[in-house]
Amino acid sequence: MVTSVTLESRREADLPLRFEAGTPNYPAAVSLAEAIRYLQRIGMQRIREHENTLHEYMREQLVNVGGLTVYGSAPEHSGSVAFNLDGIQPYDAGMIMDRMGVAVRTGTHCAEPLMRHFGINGCIRASLALYNDTDDIDRLAEAVRKAQSMLG
Repeated sequence: MVTSVTLESRREADLPLRFEAGTPNYPAAVSLAEAIRYLQRIGMQRIREHENTLHEYMREQLVNVGGLTVYGSAPEHSGSVAFNLDGIQPYDAGMIMDRMGVAVRTGTHCAEPLMRHFGINGCIRASLALYNDTDDIDRLAEAVRKAQSMLG
């Protein structure tokens, strides 16, 4: 905190006031509260069912594309699928998908031990959420096929 500011200088408050936090981030608290109300109106179980349905559809669509490896098969899963295209670097494929308007993440995802377990240097991760639908997954599958045709 400061006691005064000019164009030429500033004068800091005495200790301990110098280290006060300043204006609290109240917009974040208000936004978080509204986000929670929004999710509660929809219902967390309904959101989970939607995401599970999409997750299964995404896995099916990716497997149907062929020429790729999907990682992970736990019965309890999140809304993301990690995969690699056979013989194609994930970073290169991700750039093509990005140019097609399909947002994926590439790399080690801060999970280097898991990458070593699978014997890979990285992978592509597609994630789903409440706002996604099957059209988004169809666009992902199309982008995967495009990356395969360009880089394979």
